[in-house]
Amino acid sequence: MGLEEKYAFLEKEKQAQQLQLEELRVSVEMEKQERTNVTHQRDLINLYGKPYPSPRGREVREQQVEAELLVDEIGMSRMGIYQVFKALENDSEFVSKDKVENEQTFLHYILGSVEDLKCSLRMYEFDKQQLLIENSALLTLVAQLKSEGLELQSMKKSVEEELNIVAEKLITVDKDNQGLIEMTKKLQ
Repeated sequence: MGLEEKYAFLEKEKQAQQLQLEELRVSVEMEKQERTNVTHQRDLINLYGKPYPSPRGREVREQQVEAELLVDEIGMSRMGIYQVFKALENDSEFVSKDKVENEQTFLHYILGSVEDLKCSLRMYEFDKQQLLIENSALLTLVAQLKSEGLELQSMKKSVEEELNIVAEKLITVDKDNQGLIEMTKKLQ
């Protein structure tokens, strides 16, 4: 796998992790909003509810309303936990949408998954930094090789010019030599 492919892969992985974290943030914000709404509903029921026939009846009614609200909050919390699980891992064998039985186990799992995501993100950043360093080194090497290539090209041109000059001198010397040979033959 080339550096560009590895970098592209890490970039995609980072985007996927950022998307998961954003989904978790949205889910948490929705949960907070739902809790705020439930609290406001409870306050409205207490303020504007029907008058209670007696202090004991009023107390029982308040407990019933509070119990109903708590059951609703637990249900919303369970759904929130399920949504977080779903965002962290699509195929969880022990999570069903209908019923989340052991919130403590799920919360522990969620925290572990978040820590894994943070670790993956740190590894991604480290790998990205390493790739940037390697890329910088390769760019420096390419620039150096290019410079050396240009220098070699210049040297080649100089050598070719010198070779042409020597070839011309050799031709001249060969002509002179032929002339001397012919003169020697005439003199004999």
